Amino acid sequence: MGALLNGIRNPSTGGRCLKTSIPGKNPVAALVLLMIFVLASSLGCGLIGGGDEEAEADAGDQLRAQIQAERANEAAESSNTEPSAESGMDTTPTAAPAEIPPAQPEEVGSGATGPVEDEEQARNLAWAHISQCITFKSAELNAILITGNWFVNGTGQASRDYGFWKIPSATAKVIPHDTQARRWESAITSQCSPESMESVPTQSRVVSSAAEAGTAVWSYLVQCIPTLSTELFKAVYDPANGRWVVVTSPDQPNKLGTWTVNPDTGVVAPHTEPARLWDSAVRLGCTAEVVGPLLQPTPVPAPTAVVIEISAAVTNLWSYIVKCESGLTVEDLQATWNPVKEEWIVITAPDIEVDYGVWTVRPDGSISPSNKEATRRDQLSISGGC
Repeated sequence: MGALLNGIRNPSTGGRCLKTSIPGKNPVAALVLLMIFVLASSLGCGLIGGGDEEAEADAGDQLRAQIQAERANEAAESSNTEPSAESGMDTTPTAAPAEIPPAQPEEVGSGATGPVEDEEQARNLAWAHISQCITFKSAELNAILITGNWFVNGTGQASRDYGFWKIPSATAKVIPHDTQARRWESAITSQCSPESMESVPTQSRVVSSAAEAGTAVWSYLVQCIPTLSTELFKAVYDPANGRWVVVTSPDQPNKLGTWTVNPDTGVVAPHTEPARLWDSAVRLGCTAEVVGPLLQPTPVPAPTAVVIEISAAVTNLWSYIVKCESGLTVEDLQATWNPVKEEWIVITAPDIEVDYGVWTVRPDGSISPSNKEATRRDQLSISGGC
């Protein structure tokens, strides 16, 4: 073994090999020297002999820099490395929390329709509600605005009786307002089941126009008065009661009274006392004994009508309430003739800010309040509290 160690090179001697010997031939020392020899043969003689100090310093600095770089790379990789599925941890990347936008004012959705601004919108609301059960055109409905509420009903040409509906202009909620509308509402609530649809009209109207309503009354009375003309009859539709109201022209010398016609069945019925007398005559066969007195009644002095025209209806009411309303003018009021009850309805004219209520003015000159506001003003007028 001593011979093998003689070839170890020592850098301090200029690269010459250093001769060595094993003192006393100690086996342990020989083993240590053998290990040094193996290490030197793999790394070079310089590690054994001590080499250049500056070279060793440079090598140490390079080694430290390399170690620091490797550690930095390992730290970066460790922070970017996702946990493996085998570790039992959730490997789904966690998204960064989204930025919460500031609260915005609540917007009206596409299903909302309020407020109701015009007649077409009110009519379409009722049409959309009823058409859940049947198919028809919105033109079969009309709408009118009364004190902040829209009232919708079928026109005279409507194929069915759709009832009378109330739609508050502020909420756009469709509310049944009469018996027929409540039947439709029940059917809609029951998802238009066959049982619920039995209570609503399922066929076209027999009388669908004013002309047809007048003709229906004419055909009933012509049995007793063969010379009667169809042009004498005027009809208007009463949406609140779902029927036609037929009156005769003021030029008609004979009092034929006021009649009603059911638009679904065409049934003619008397509405006032003169009409009931003629109805009895028709039922009795229009004999001369019953028709004669009706055509030539015993002359009875007619009471003088105090209110015979629209302007008189307005001026009568104006004179009645003006003592409590010094700023009230005749132009602030307007009147409409109600042929059903043969009386005038006087209300506040459009675009007038003050509400004077709804009043009834009769031909005999009597005046009565017809709503709460008119009742309040009437009490003030009577008590003198104004």
